Amino acid sequence: MSKPVRYIMALALFLLQQKLEAQPTIHGATLSAAHVSEKRILKEKNYFVTDTLLLEHHRQQNLQSLLQQNSQAFIKNYGPGGLSTISLRGGSAAQTQIKWQDISLNSALTGLADLSSIPVNLFNQIRIQYNDISEAGIGGAVILSNINQYAPKHISASMGWESLNNQYYNLDLRLGNKKFHHQTRLFRIQQQNQFRFYHPEKDSLLPLEHARNVINGLMHDSYFNINDFHQIGIHIWLQEQRRQIPAAYFEQFSSKKEDIQTQRFVLRYQCRFRRFQQKISLGYFREAYQYQDSLIQFMNQSGAHQIPLNIKIKHWGKKNFHYTLSSENLMSFLIDRKETSLRRHHISLGLNHTRLLPNLEVEAMIRKEWTNLFELPWMYQAKLTYKLPLQSQMFISYGQNSRTPTLNELYFIPGGNPNLKPEISKALELGIRTEQVQKKYQLTLSSILYHKKVSDWIVWYGGAILTPHNIQEVWSRGSETELQLNIPIKSEDISKRLFWVTQIFHSYQLSTSTKGAFINDPSLGKQIPYVPRYQTRGSFGLNHTHWSVLYQFSYTGYRFVTTDESQYLIPYSISSISALYRLNFSGWHIHLNARANNLFNRQYEGIVGRVMPGRYFEIGMQLSWRKKEMPSYH
Repeated sequence: MSKPVRYIMALALFLLQQKLEAQPTIHGATLSAAHVSEKRILKEKNYFVTDTLLLEHHRQQNLQSLLQQNSQAFIKNYGPGGLSTISLRGGSAAQTQIKWQDISLNSALTGLADLSSIPVNLFNQIRIQYNDISEAGIGGAVILSNINQYAPKHISASMGWESLNNQYYNLDLRLGNKKFHHQTRLFRIQQQNQFRFYHPEKDSLLPLEHARNVINGLMHDSYFNINDFHQIGIHIWLQEQRRQIPAAYFEQFSSKKEDIQTQRFVLRYQCRFRRFQQKISLGYFREAYQYQDSLIQFMNQSGAHQIPLNIKIKHWGKKNFHYTLSSENLMSFLIDRKETSLRRHHISLGLNHTRLLPNLEVEAMIRKEWTNLFELPWMYQAKLTYKLPLQSQMFISYGQNSRTPTLNELYFIPGGNPNLKPEISKALELGIRTEQVQKKYQLTLSSILYHKKVSDWIVWYGGAILTPHNIQEVWSRGSETELQLNIPIKSEDISKRLFWVTQIFHSYQLSTSTKGAFINDPSLGKQIPYVPRYQTRGSFGLNHTHWSVLYQFSYTGYRFVTTDESQYLIPYSISSISALYRLNFSGWHIHLNARANNLFNRQYEGIVGRVMPGRYFEIGMQLSWRKKEMPSYH
């Protein structure tokens, strides 16, 4: 599409904004009411939402540990202190978006997000979203958010210790009133990762060496409520990480280490007029990466800037109809080579009718994207949801999505390929879900079948120098089942409530290549490396007003580590048990927690040659003081 047309569309968005600001408001239609309406819509789209109990039990852990034990996602873990990436439904890690403040955290260089460097206690809601082009990538999205609890004064300090000689520290400060709210969180993660492991090639127990990992960070959120209908938010996330990479089984020694620094700044404005809601986000992200291996006298330094600008306008019409118009713009470029840039602009329109026919809801989305490097086709999605008796529903959706190459894939020296094309996916999803809320139990049960084909899949290959190419086509299909069951044992006295809680996830996924790099390619029809066919995770336990005990388990099936399925890692199952105690008095809150990980001391590998710890223990404490509770506000 030509530049004049794009300018006309941008002007239309601006004029629509001015028209909205000129309209009077309906009494009571505040930003809080807008958030409630939006949350109702999102709840129907999300497949998995973490609850407060899970976040409490994983308070001093990272996002990798939380999702690895409590979701359908497959986490590719490179060992203690190492990189951890996510795969949803057989996709690559770069195909899954990690979002904060409506902006992707994935590296502009690699397209990856390291889950092991994201502390759980920075957020109070974590959602996984599948097959939705308005929020997700080809593989889906993990959305990190906070629903802020406003209090005039709130101070919280926590610390934790692991038997691997790892420590965790966190300080949370809040100050606010009806006009403003500030929250600052300081955190430090210091890991020595000291444990002994069995070395199969040396047939002996050896200590893990060169595995130190240190993360320091600050997150700050400020909200300024101009009135009931206008809010400005300032969000800052600064973080630095220095980690050593230990030797794998097949290495004698390791001197590898990484230094990673990230700075993220986001300015947000949101308002609501009549039946309209508008959100504008402007950000600046900077990342600097340094890798060094003194054994071979090698060092690599790289970095990137990202400037995202998002505008979203939502209108709730009459007769159960609403639409969303959004514009997203992103400019990415290398720090030392500003001429090597990637500029992306897209405009999308989403429609939703909750009662097109009795019990039938229709959703549709269409999106067009332009870049300075390549052409992309129209993206789209349509979804039908039919409400069944007994608080149940079934749905079917179909859509087309894309992933653009990263800066490293385009411009890395040596090996980058500026002639790459975007990956294009087409996905079909069919599912049924029931949510039963009864006096004697609360039940959520869902089952989903999915089919997805990705063309122009980007693969790095070559001789001495690896280069990315669009050579592969991958077909992913499978099923996912989720069960959540809460049974009240004692519920009359609010100070002594006791519930039995159960949660089970099971997934079966085939992710095979249907197009190879050359004739008679042995990878054709074979499972993509490190994608398990079977996964089962679950937890059960007791949750009391003052304490909770939870047993968690996970099973991960065979993972092939070569494209022709000639080598594989054997399945493994690990378990953990955690307990926490809550003590509240006169505005003070004390939370104590303890956990035993890998309860049965299993030996397993997440990546070939990367050792994992056996049984180890955690203890932690959080002490907080709150002056006065006030209503929740987003």
